[in-house]
Order: sequence, then structure tokens, then C-alpha cells
Amino acid sequence: MLDVMVIGGGQAGLAMGYVLQQAGVRFQILEASGRVGDAWRSRYASLVLFTPAKRNALPGLPFPGDPERYPTKDDVAEYLEAYAREFALPVRLNTRVTGVRRVGGAFEVRTAREVRRTRAVVVATGPFQVPFIPSLAQGLAAEVVQVHSSAYQHPAQLPPGRVVVVGSGNSGAQIAAELARTHEVILALGRRQPQLPQRVLGRDIFDVLSVLGFFEVPTASWLGRFLRRRDPVIGTDIRHLARSGRVQLMARVTGAEGRTVRSMDGQLAEVDAVVWATGFRPDYRWLDVGVLDAQGRPRHVGGVGAVPGVYFLGLSWQRSRASALLGGVGRDAQALGTQVIHGLARGELLGLEQA
Repeated sequence: MLDVMVIGGGQAGLAMGYVLQQAGVRFQILEASGRVGDAWRSRYASLVLFTPAKRNALPGLPFPGDPERYPTKDDVAEYLEAYAREFALPVRLNTRVTGVRRVGGAFEVRTAREVRRTRAVVVATGPFQVPFIPSLAQGLAAEVVQVHSSAYQHPAQLPPGRVVVVGSGNSGAQIAAELARTHEVILALGRRQPQLPQRVLGRDIFDVLSVLGFFEVPTASWLGRFLRRRDPVIGTDIRHLARSGRVQLMARVTGAEGRTVRSMDGQLAEVDAVVWATGFRPDYRWLDVGVLDAQGRPRHVGGVGAVPGVYFLGLSWQRSRASALLGGVGRDAQALGTQVIHGLARGELLGLEQA
């Protein structure tokens, strides 16, 4: 029987693997895809991180290249693959977990090939699980091409004409800016978010925010709760795109019929395609251990689950703003790994009531 089963072989799972390996814990990492880093490889072709390379390292291995450069999605995928190889982390590829349940004093982790037993489970599948498209999309005509941002790759994927990008977070803003070179673009704003430039007085904005302590703000603090509702768009100036005429702005989309979308203020727009940059929803239906709330979200404090022996890593704002960032998940892994290791050493499984 293993000590720990880590579910998910992305940056969160690999960081946790490093921590557990350093402590001599018996563990395995299960990854559904066929190659470490595939979740990054599948993202849109022009994706470039808004964090410089120096801020994207996992524990024990610097991100390669110029520390001030902004890595591409393929750079990240290659780094994650090199990370797993550098530390010989026990990653099992093409292994999707289909069920986890408690059996006696252990957990049974089920895949298509086998059932393994483990004393503890770390769920490191990340915050981007099931693409969310609002039900109003069903009102659009069949000839209107619809694609979620997670499936968007490049402008040629969409027909000529007018495209509405629904959602103005970082992904939506970047996709709208790219599409504006080849299409007529409308960007439908959801909740208005602060916009920050990529660089301020020659310095990367993350250097400035780090000095201000932005990334260390605790999730449970009043400032943390406020910032969770106001996550900034970094490096894409939506106002400039609108002023220059490259992108037309629209209020939140509240209806769709035929080829027409309707905003909350009554504005109508005829469209040829829609990109839904509307985020993701969690999907933990396979986690049958009583650790989810009524909405299917994990019940945890700082990653320590409400059920003893179940932990979460890589969630947005798990401990702070940096929790779901490539360069921030390592700190959470160190903190959470310490709790997992201490529990194993005591022959116990930590739960929420002990966190």
C-alpha cells in the first residue's frame, strides 16, 4: 500500500511529488494525459504567460532561459516534462482516475486498469476542469460557430465575420486582441475587472505587486476576499483596444437567439461566431469520500480536506493569490506536504478539525 496517491500530474502534482520525494514518502502520481505538460500544450497557440520566467519555477529547478522573458505555453510544457525527468518522479501517464472511496483505514483509487490502496490522497487536478458554457448558448443558430476558450487555438479556426468573445478575464482579453487582427470583434464584459500594464517604469508588474505583498495576501483576510472578486487583467489594455476601434465593447450577454446575442442593457449584435471565455466548473464526481459541498466544491482549509486523509493542491486562492500560479504552487506544496508528512508519521490522517 502506498503512503500517498497524487491525482494529477500538472504543476501542482509535480510540486507535491518533489516535496514527498524529499521526505522519503512512498507515493505515485497519476496523470490522465499521455505526456507531462499536455494540459499546457493543448491551449491556444499564441498563449504567452504574463509572469516572467524567473517567477515560474517549481521547487528545486529554475525555469530555463532569460529570467526576464515571458514563456510560451510550449515552454511551460517542456519545463514540466523536464522537471518530472530531473527528479525521476513516479508519474503514471494515460491513467485517469475514475473513483476514490474510503475502505477501512485506507482509500481505494480506481482507474481503468487497476485499483490501488493508499493511506492518503492529494487531489492536484487544478482549477480548470470542465469548460463552462452558459445555457443561453443553446439559443444560437447551428450556423453560428461556438467554441470555448479552452478549445480555441487560432483565428483561422473561426469563420470570417463578426465574433463575440464572452468574458473579459485574461484569456478572453488576449483572445479578443488576437482575433481583432483578422475579424470584427465584440468583447462582452462580465464583471468589470481592474487592468494592469505588463510593465511599470521598466519593471515587470509582478515585481511591483510582489513588493506590495499582493501575492502573500491570505485568502481568508478581508483584502483576500475583496481581491478574489477583482482579479486584474494583466498586459492586455481593453480600454485601448476599444478606443482604437479594434474591439467593440458590450455589456454582459444575457440572451441569444438565432444569430443574435443580447446584452443586459438591451444591445443586440448579429454574430458569425462566439468564443465562450466563461471559465470552468469543478468536476469531482469521482471523489466519493464525502469531502464535497452541495455545489460539488471541495470542503477544505488551506488544502486540508474536511475528510481525514484527503488534500487539495493547486486551487485558485487556496492559501493566497499565488496558489494557482505556476510559480506560487510550490509554496503551497511545501506547506501542505508538511501536514501530510506529519500525519503519516503519527500514523494518523489529518482532517479539517485538526488543521
